[in-house]
Amino acid sequence: MNRIETPLFGEIEIDQEQVVTFPHGVPGFEQEHQYVFIPLEDSLFVVMQSIQSPLYFVVINPFQVFPDYDFSLSSSDQGLLGINDPKDVVVYNIVVLRDELAQSTVNMQAPIVVNIRSKQAKQILLNQYQIKQPLFPNALMSHAANG
Repeated sequence: MNRIETPLFGEIEIDQEQVVTFPHGVPGFEQEHQYVFIPLEDSLFVVMQSIQSPLYFVVINPFQVFPDYDFSLSSSDQGLLGINDPKDVVVYNIVVLRDELAQSTVNMQAPIVVNIRSKQAKQILLNQYQIKQPLFPNALMSHAANG
């Protein structure tokens, strides 16, 4: 067990088994290679916390909000992540939370693909999705209608 200091949770204990490695880092944060995923109780949100620094991202499983989200991984990405079975894959997308939750967005263009068996991950780039997809499109529609 290791202890790390986090901005959201204070000091926490993590088990090495929880650590996911990004061999090439996350774009823009290439020096950060190891993260843990900490679910926020009673919500869709998960915190992707670096174990090397206070850096963290709020992420969601996109299929819980956007069931039609679909993409395929290149064979080189599958090889890098050691993916042999689709059941070993978990996908997250980075969320930008706003003070007014209805204005929050999710980056659908750059999913984070995690092999939960090998503990390897990579953020990949897709061209068919938006970077700032409204997280709650129905909330925005009703807000605009009431505005």
